[in-house]
Amino acid sequence: MLKWKRSWKYMFGKFKKLRVLSFEEGGEGYSRFKLSSAIDLSKFTKLRKLGILGPFNIHDFKEELDKNLPIIASDCLRSLSIWNDEGIDPKVLAHLLSSCVNLCELMIEKLPDFHHFSSSTAYVHLIRCMLVEDPMPTLEKLPNLRVMELYVYAFIGKEMVCSALHLPKLESLNLSGL
Repeated sequence: MLKWKRSWKYMFGKFKKLRVLSFEEGGEGYSRFKLSSAIDLSKFTKLRKLGILGPFNIHDFKEELDKNLPIIASDCLRSLSIWNDEGIDPKVLAHLLSSCVNLCELMIEKLPDFHHFSSSTAYVHLIRCMLVEDPMPTLEKLPNLRVMELYVYAFIGKEMVCSALHLPKLESLNLSGL
């Protein structure tokens, strides 16, 4: 695991076979993680797991999603975790997820629209999303969903309906602190 300590540009040519990358908030002296362009993460073509704790911004992000380069160019990426108290721009999240074609495990704070998910998503972990609308109509459309975990404040609405009929591959369901 590599923790963010130095210049991002220093790492470009050094870790082409990197499989796990984690950016964590480190208290004093922490430099917020900002990509100068989407090209930065696309250099890691063998990346399997990406974790970002803290802000995730792209300086030159364009409103028209098709005008942006893919954020992730790795067909190997299976696990993505993004935790940020400030939230992530829904358009940036949608664009990021559209780059993750083989994603199996997803840990995020906000639930995007169904069409932004990879069809191979098998694990979804939601916490502190404060979703008012029932997330099940979106999650039920994930054909390979096997594990669903909704934790503290993931859902603050009045009613959530979970149907075995719509989640045929679900093996594990954890609803805790809702």
